[in-house]
Amino acid sequence: MEKKNWKALNRQELSPEQKIGLLLCANLNHGENDLEYALTMIREHRLGSVWVPFHLANRDDIIRRVREAADYPVLIMCDAENGYPGYEIPSAISLSATSAKDIYARAFGRLTSTLYARLGYNTVCNPILDRKKINSPCGGNTRSMSPDKEIVARLGAEIIRGMHEGGTLSVAKHYPSPQKLKPYDSHMREGFAEDTRDELIEDALYPYIKINEEGLLDGVMVGHVLLPNIDPELPASLSRPVMDILRELGFNGFYMSDALMMMGVALKYGNYKPTAMAVAAGCDLPLSWGITCKEAYDVLLEAYREGSITEEQLELSVGHVLAAQEKIERLPQGAEILPEDIECVKRISRECISGVIEEGLAPSISRDGKHLFIIMVDSSLPAEQEFDAFAVDWYKPKAIESRIRELFPNSDAVTHPNFPNAKQNYFLFKRQEKYDDIVYITYYKSEAFIGKECLTRRTVDIMDALQSANRIAAHLHFGNPFVATDAPYIPRVLLGLGSEECVMYTLDILAGKAELVGTQPYAEHLHFHKKGDIL
Repeated sequence: MEKKNWKALNRQELSPEQKIGLLLCANLNHGENDLEYALTMIREHRLGSVWVPFHLANRDDIIRRVREAADYPVLIMCDAENGYPGYEIPSAISLSATSAKDIYARAFGRLTSTLYARLGYNTVCNPILDRKKINSPCGGNTRSMSPDKEIVARLGAEIIRGMHEGGTLSVAKHYPSPQKLKPYDSHMREGFAEDTRDELIEDALYPYIKINEEGLLDGVMVGHVLLPNIDPELPASLSRPVMDILRELGFNGFYMSDALMMMGVALKYGNYKPTAMAVAAGCDLPLSWGITCKEAYDVLLEAYREGSITEEQLELSVGHVLAAQEKIERLPQGAEILPEDIECVKRISRECISGVIEEGLAPSISRDGKHLFIIMVDSSLPAEQEFDAFAVDWYKPKAIESRIRELFPNSDAVTHPNFPNAKQNYFLFKRQEKYDDIVYITYYKSEAFIGKECLTRRTVDIMDALQSANRIAAHLHFGNPFVATDAPYIPRVLLGLGSEECVMYTLDILAGKAELVGTQPYAEHLHFHKKGDIL
């Protein structure tokens, strides 16, 4: 997008009302009236940041109007964990599953940033610095780059370097990324972790500290986890003791909260209070998704006038926001899309596939054999619908069937729901009698408000019944690898991730047309069933 000549705001010339507005990240998804109010705030120099969801139908028009209204560098934000549509990686964990992880991370950051900058964004939420070692809800495992703190720190730094080269600031998340976290989805309820302050500094915060020491940490998104050993009352996004830890270690960028409409906060504190509580605790930009721009501004202004947001905190937070706005002006503009970056990002989908294979077996099976492929589908969807429109469009049963018939001409494929009834199961078991063996295909679609990620009990029972007679030759699972450990022992397990190319390439590996080259980042944390185990 064409560069605009911004003028940095002079803090000395700003009124308290303008400064309060600079602490607001306005979610521009509440209709025309609220958008007009936000544009008026921008013209009056009293709005620090806007959040423009990428998939908003009028996104381009909103960004254009924001830029036209602004004569100072408003932070224009969005989320981009997996990259840019059409140039996405399957998930963050795919980076560390490849052999060229550092090169790919830099390319991923640069390409993502370049593409979003062309739309007018200047601040992109990425990378994720969380680390998971157990099965976690809401995509926690696949959204994590690695359970290894050194790898997360290294790849996180490379992504941010690439993002700066592409022309945007970065926001690392979800601070403080505790390691003794109970597996709760913060979209549904407040989670908690038993980490102490010393444990956070030694382990969980290692990537943040290392990246900050390199001068790369622009912004940090704070999650809603409660850490009772540090603050027994308030979750991280509302807790000064928790946010002070990274400040005391030298972080001088901006804090923003995760969405304050999530039940990890709203269930206890409602939709309005958390906006002011977050700022009072040291969060520079509360992300008030559940209320309008005007409502959020009024909440902050009232809290300031009542004294719960102190003058000292106001000045500190305004300084952090203005520093970020000035930093935007020093970023390169109009970066070119590099063909080698596109190729790197495409390669990730093919090179991140890993396997758990019984010794002496190959990852492939006979292409001439007579196999029955059972493709698990979501029973909540209409039969003619290939994917849930609320999720990423990557698991397409009809396309999978078509590819199977190309690769395995003597085989057949059937879809089977994840919550089948007795009749569906009966006909599946009768049908499988005609084939040499079975390949079972499962997936897990990570999303909020679901809870623990797992295969359904009915799917596990079907697999267990078939495997009681050693009928399953291979299990192909896509998404969270921990979910695949719910299944019974199967001698050949291929683990792919969430992209259509990754799914198709895994079928090529099973057919012996491609090599299995990826490594499993969670290898030491995954506990698959062994031969003879009783479920």
